[in-house]
Amino acid sequence: MSQPLDPNPDRAMAPPNGPRRVILNPSPGTALAAIALVAASVFALRLTGPPDLAAGAQSRTATYVQDGLWNGNWICQYDAAGAVMSKPPLHHWLCMLSAAALGRIDRLSLSLPSLLTTLAIALLIFAVARHYFGAEAAVFGAMLYLLSFPAAKQIALVRPDPTFALAVTGAALCASHAWQSGRGWIGFWLCATAATLAKHPLGLLLAGAGLAAIIWERYSGHAAPRLRGPHIPGIALLLVLAGGWLLLAYRQAGPAVIDKLIGDELVRHAVGGSRNRVPGLGLWRPTAYWLLHFLPWSILTCLGLWRVFARPAAADAVRRFERFTTCWLVLGLALFSVAASHRADHLLPLLPAAAILAGREIVMLRESLPLSVLRPALTGLALFMFGGVGYYYHLHRLDHPDVQLSTAAARIARELPLPGATPLAHVDTHLAVRFYLPGTSMSHDEVADALRRGEPIVVTVANIAQLRHHLGEAAAPLYEMAGWPVPGPRQFRIVSNVGGPGWAPLASADEDETLEDEPGLPTDAG
Repeated sequence: MSQPLDPNPDRAMAPPNGPRRVILNPSPGTALAAIALVAASVFALRLTGPPDLAAGAQSRTATYVQDGLWNGNWICQYDAAGAVMSKPPLHHWLCMLSAAALGRIDRLSLSLPSLLTTLAIALLIFAVARHYFGAEAAVFGAMLYLLSFPAAKQIALVRPDPTFALAVTGAALCASHAWQSGRGWIGFWLCATAATLAKHPLGLLLAGAGLAAIIWERYSGHAAPRLRGPHIPGIALLLVLAGGWLLLAYRQAGPAVIDKLIGDELVRHAVGGSRNRVPGLGLWRPTAYWLLHFLPWSILTCLGLWRVFARPAAADAVRRFERFTTCWLVLGLALFSVAASHRADHLLPLLPAAAILAGREIVMLRESLPLSVLRPALTGLALFMFGGVGYYYHLHRLDHPDVQLSTAAARIARELPLPGATPLAHVDTHLAVRFYLPGTSMSHDEVADALRRGEPIVVTVANIAQLRHHLGEAAAPLYEMAGWPVPGPRQFRIVSNVGGPGWAPLASADEDETLEDEPGLPTDAG
């Protein structure tokens, strides 16, 4: 017979003789306030560091938001270079709502949805871990999640990954509850729909991976409940909402949206398209990414995984949940391992499972380590992780090209005195430059024709040699105001045929100019 969930899970962890040793014992209100405070502190630490919008194709998402709010393209957005969006629009919509509420499109409004989604994940970890493992494990699980480098990156990331991670986490926890209770599948399908509209339908596989625990339970001789409850309404919800949006996007953008979202982003990332991206190569990478990026908490998670296999919980509900969480993490890593594209950010939907197991493991350690050792060790590790995040984002990344480009573009946007109402055109510059200095995308030929006709124009250009080539020998003199003249695809210069105070004549040639080294726009590696 199935055993009911113990209303006091901590009781099962207590020693047979004597009172239970407590590391901390906050009230629910105090615990929630502490979780919110830690999330806000990490977010503030990130936001006060130098901007990094040029990194990881975040500038692409930023220009989608500009297009949606400025041009009314809420269904299907385009980046500043005119390319159709590479991800479904749920996260873009959240950023648009944030920007509309704050009255501006800036780093805060673009990052605020990621803060809220990351905090929501931490609260879900707290709620479910408290239900199955007790209050202490719940607090530790949420705190370990927030005080990890992946969460510190996610909390201010201007990409769909945080929203996707929240949707997958919600779907997984709804699946666990529906499996054990036989009801509540509509919540699973609603979260799966959100995951599909945030990034891609693979969220359905990630969220459902934990249901492999059904086979595990039966193989180990336990009477596991079957998958009971209706699914047709939830599937219909997914098809209507996600499919309806795709039809509207196709009506607006045509086959380009199908080619980009399904052919390029989904299929290419799954099966690859070059020798460097072949399914099955680099099987070890996702696991290595998780072990290294989630340190030191990944060590606790590994201990928790061993405990699930070696010493499963006696209570049916607790054992089923710990096995569900294990399958969610392990099978998710396996799924990413066989894919062609490997990035550490792909693993964000799996980290809540790792944090839940790691949080419970700390509670287990209280019986083998003196509290006089455990408490200072945990406090020191938490401060170390917080300080490490601050060092990494405030000092270590100062020399990173993407950070330097973002900082230069933001500074120039604040200080650049454009001559009168002269239009601004972008030729081949990075999308981060186009975000901070909104203008019109033009080709080298179009800019060269405007310059030859003597039309007043300000141009941001990366490969000045290409522009000179299109201008020809009889080009009008050009003036340069500012730029970031470093070699490579991230350089840019601001030139004009009008000039003004502070503008200097552009030299006839630069030693590092080449026609072959034409910079390209960043690719969305998500």
